[in-house]
Amino acid sequence: MNKKTAFTALLIAALLAIPAEAQIGNIVKKVKSAVSSETKSSPKENSDPVSGTKTVPSANPSAGDADFIFVGENGLEGTALSELRACSENNRNAKTTLGPRFKQWIDEISPTAQLKMYEMGRCELMGFHVIDNPSHKYRKPEDLAERNPGRSAYEVSGDALVLIKEFSAPALYVVVVPEVAKAGLALSDLNLCVNPEKKDHYRRITKSASNCHDLKQMLYVFEQYKQYPGDLQTNSALFNEKDYTALNKQGKFKGLKVYTLVGKALEPLK
Repeated sequence: MNKKTAFTALLIAALLAIPAEAQIGNIVKKVKSAVSSETKSSPKENSDPVSGTKTVPSANPSAGDADFIFVGENGLEGTALSELRACSENNRNAKTTLGPRFKQWIDEISPTAQLKMYEMGRCELMGFHVIDNPSHKYRKPEDLAERNPGRSAYEVSGDALVLIKEFSAPALYVVVVPEVAKAGLALSDLNLCVNPEKKDHYRRITKSASNCHDLKQMLYVFEQYKQYPGDLQTNSALFNEKDYTALNKQGKFKGLKVYTLVGKALEPLK
């Protein structure tokens, strides 16, 4: 008898020596283990008590996120998410549930970069996690108003935006030299002097925008005009309501033209 034949004979003898009950018990254990593994990996089923039909629930791909709010320009309600780019706070849940439905989802950026990218036109919306928690920065939509005057807050419903609230904008005044003033004057006609933090926004909608770090520099624009009338490199300046009111009482704008800024439109001050 060769070695292979001898080994086979020994193996058969060993198997025959195991009681049948033990072999059956091992088989039953393996079957139960396989069934248990399959059950754990399968989605939970719901049974219809009437028809007996079983259904597997699935996540709603169009569900919004009640704790995530977007801010952008007015009038975006009803706009499809697929047409919009969002600059978002870093939030894994929003990125997973909402991100894929947008034209572009940009996150992992600082609040400063988020606002700058929005004002540069890199995105149409800014996303914020808003939750009623004492330790959270934004607890309700109104908490976003100070950072976003003149814009609107939206939430997602289905695959479109729904308006939550419009944030009122403070009154702004544009003072221009007389040579520039005309019927139908627009921001695109102006070489505007603004605060540095507003420059990126206004340079996209004016002829040009330059930095004026304080009121002294803004008033210098008009002092130069009065000394050297003509086509100046900077011919206008933007003031908030408080500064405009105080300076106007001092007669600083005598002989100049004043407009109120409503959205992106200039309206002559009566």
